[in-house]
Amino acid sequence: MLSSTRVTYFAILSVLRPVAVHSGALFLAMAITWLVISPLQKLILPQTKVQNISATLIYLPFGIKIISAFFEGWRSVLYLLPGAVLSSVLFMDLSWATSYAYISLCISYGTAPSSFQP
Repeated sequence: MLSSTRVTYFAILSVLRPVAVHSGALFLAMAITWLVISPLQKLILPQTKVQNISATLIYLPFGIKIISAFFEGWRSVLYLLPGAVLSSVLFMDLSWATSYAYISLCISYGTAPSSFQP
């Protein structure tokens, strides 16, 4: 009985570990982008607005998305979505009620693995 419990625990841990690593890296990259790079950019280049929308010239989460897609393939979408949703809600004021935004997040994070498929 103990061995079956151990197998279940390690099976759950083997699924949650990559989710935590990839989503944590994405959240950290988003935090650095919005809390460090964006204010520095506004100090150095105050005129970086296109049609009254603030643009970030250095966007670190894109690199995390590409690296994760390269190493994990289609599973990277499942690994990154919790971090993408959390960081979008916290840093970009994404509403919890808009399904359109979540569909666009799934499409955005789903396109990166398709570029590395043979």
